[in-house]
Amino acid sequence: VKPEADYTGVFPVYLSIRHPDDIVKAVKDIWQAQFSPRVLAYRLKHGLSLSDMDCAVIVQEMIAPIISGTAKSATEESPFHVLIKSVYGTGFKLTRDDAEADSYTLNKQTGDIEAAIARKTHMDVQNDRGPGLKLMSVDRSDQENSTLNVEQVRRIFRAVQMIETQACVPQEVTFTIDWQDTIHFLQTRPLPMLDQAGPAAGNRILWDNTALQEHCPGVTTPMTYSILRRAHDLGAHCFARVTGISEENQREYSATFRSLIGLIHGRIYRHVHNWQALAEIVP
Repeated sequence: VKPEADYTGVFPVYLSIRHPDDIVKAVKDIWQAQFSPRVLAYRLKHGLSLSDMDCAVIVQEMIAPIISGTAKSATEESPFHVLIKSVYGTGFKLTRDDAEADSYTLNKQTGDIEAAIARKTHMDVQNDRGPGLKLMSVDRSDQENSTLNVEQVRRIFRAVQMIETQACVPQEVTFTIDWQDTIHFLQTRPLPMLDQAGPAAGNRILWDNTALQEHCPGVTTPMTYSILRRAHDLGAHCFARVTGISEENQREYSATFRSLIGLIHGRIYRHVHNWQALAEIVP
């Protein structure tokens, strides 16, 4: 598949299917959709073969969400901002019309939040009488409330920045929040219109090898790097325990701990931003 051909919105999606027979039928329907005019036109547009067509169908556990949304790690207006949109219920409404979605714009450099709260009159929820979703009215007392609180917005913000840094290109991430306030990240895809905004747009990675070259002179092999990376990860966790960093923060920043150093053209470098992030969570 070409990078610019991600099939977003091209194939049908079936939600909240409970009976095994309905799951089999949905998989067959998706396979048959390969030959629909919409899919064939999409493949032709992106220069993909019409003779060699394979289709994998993903069957996932359905989460019963209270809030769902999307988060873009950069916007067309500015690579230095993250845009989060959220609605009550499932995120299916966002694929049709986001007019009733709350928006949160966060500045990557300052962390400032600018919120635009919409009036939300309806939401999509799981259909308890069969497959699919059903439309329900939002309680009047909640219609003009913010779907996300500040702490949830910042948790999503940090996760999206981390995903963007790992992918090295701007990302659009979909998420959902269940009744236990657990945020589930369902999928991520690159933002094709922003792929020239630089590595991790607006969140560029700063590398530094001060003093490291004294300990690792010459070319470092991938095997040596993997050992050093693991040592730094273990060292960060030991540092966290000694300095009293909570276990919750240790779990949240586990990807940061694993990425304190990098291997670039055979040389070891420190990931400066991740070292700063480690210092900032010290109580």
